[in-house]
Amino acid sequence: MQKANDEAGGKFIGYVAMTSLLPAWKLEHPWLKESPSQALQQALKDVEGAYKNFFEKRADFPRFKRKGKGKGEGFRFPQGFKIDQGNQRLFLPKLDWIRYRNSREIAGTAKNVTVSHSGKWYASIQTEREVERPVPVATSAVGLDMGIVRFATLSDGSCISPLGSFKKHERRLKKYQRRMSRKVKFSWRGAILIAAPAHHTSQTCPACGHVAKQSRQTQALFACVDCGHEENADVVGAINVLARGHRVAASAKQEPTEVTIREATHV
Repeated sequence: MQKANDEAGGKFIGYVAMTSLLPAWKLEHPWLKESPSQALQQALKDVEGAYKNFFEKRADFPRFKRKGKGKGEGFRFPQGFKIDQGNQRLFLPKLDWIRYRNSREIAGTAKNVTVSHSGKWYASIQTEREVERPVPVATSAVGLDMGIVRFATLSDGSCISPLGSFKKHERRLKKYQRRMSRKVKFSWRGAILIAAPAHHTSQTCPACGHVAKQSRQTQALFACVDCGHEENADVVGAINVLARGHRVAASAKQEPTEVTIREATHV
C-alpha cells in the first residue's frame, strides 16, 4: 500500500491512518486475530519509522523480510506484560505466563518487552531509571588559543598539531571561531568551556600587560617592547585567553572548571 501510494505520487500514510485499517485487515485475514493487537500496532510503528527514514533520505526504500529468514524477527509489547523475577516468569498478552532464565537483575521500571527469535527465543526488557552522574569538581583551568601552524596551543605551553589535511583543519578552526564569536559558555565532556574575547590576545604582554602591535615581531615570537618579556606568540595568546576566561567566569559568578584536551577533534 505504501509503495503503490508512493508510486502514485501520494503522501506518506502515517501510523494513525494505518492502525485504523487494522479491523478490516483482521476480517480479511483471520490469522491476524491470533496475534496480540499491540504487536501489530508496534509493527506499523516500525513501518512508519522505516518509511520516514526513506522519505527524509536517511535510508534506502524499505524491503520485506522473508519469513523465517534473516535476523531480528520479533514482536514488541509496550504494555500489558508482567514480570515475576522471583519465579522467573513473564506474562505476555495472549501468550499467558512463560518461564524464562534471568540473565541479569532488572533495574528500574520496565517500559516494554521485545520477544525475538534467533535459534532460541529471547525477551529484551527495556527499563527506565534515574542514574546519578558524578559532577566534575573544578581543580584547574587552561587557556586555549587556536592557530594555523599549530591547531591549538595551551597556556601551559603544550600544543596540538593539525590533524589531516589543511582543509579539514581549516573547517574545524572556522567552526570553533563561530562558537567563540557567540561569547557564551557551553558544556564540553562534563566541563565548561568559556568563550573569551580574543582581540589583542597575541599583542598583550602577560607579564606587564602592555599592548603593542610591535611586540608581535614574527608569527611565532612575542617580545614585549616595554618589559622585554619573550615567549612563543601562541602561548602568549593562550595565557591571555585563560586570564580573560577567569574574568568572564568571575563576572558570571561561576568558576571555570577543568578542561582536558585529548585530541583536536573534540573542538
